[in-house]
Amino acid sequence: MPRNTFLNAIILSAICLVIGFGSGALLTMPNRAKIKSALAAKGEIERRSNELEIATVKLKETKTIAQQEIEVTKKEADKIVNDAKKEADKMVNHAKREAEKIVNDANKEAEGYVLLQREEMYKLYPNLKKYQQGINVVNERYIKSFFVTGPRDNKGYYNIKIKMQNDTPSDIKPRASIIFLNKQGFITDAEGATWLFSSIKPEETRIDEGACKFSYGEPVYYSVEFGD
Repeated sequence: MPRNTFLNAIILSAICLVIGFGSGALLTMPNRAKIKSALAAKGEIERRSNELEIATVKLKETKTIAQQEIEVTKKEADKIVNDAKKEADKMVNHAKREAEKIVNDANKEAEGYVLLQREEMYKLYPNLKKYQQGINVVNERYIKSFFVTGPRDNKGYYNIKIKMQNDTPSDIKPRASIIFLNKQGFITDAEGATWLFSSIKPEETRIDEGACKFSYGEPVYYSVEFGD
């Protein structure tokens, strides 16, 4: 019995030695290199994965910082635009007030000049009146009214009709002129009603027709002058 036990022990030891030798032999074979390469590849993958995670974190941080900088820059830009708009509005309002002041001063000066000019015109033409399109009522001596129509041609001539009426007991030989003045007070035309060989009988009404041309602008005033 002991002999069998010893024999079994020898056999078991031999088997273990064979298995151990086989395992060592396996590790020294090409499979051992493959395992080592696979482990190295795994390590490289893990390293690359860690680097990728770090890069992703840094990218997120950079993106966050960039967004914050963009927001700050946008706020600064909006502030600059708003400040510039406010300053521009101030400048526009100031320029507008200055322009209005200049216009008002010019209007006052022009009004003063017109009044002075009108006073001078009244000194030269005591019978000065405001001209209007259509019928102008005169009612000075035998000149009752006049009426201007046209222009009648491309040369700028207008038709004028002067209504005269004799309210006296004697015959009247008309000798009158209607002087037209522009807005500056210059004579732009003058139309006369001068009868040498005819007269207006008492209580008679006559119409004298003629043509006029406003060479220096549209008339604004008129004055009736009598030559007798």
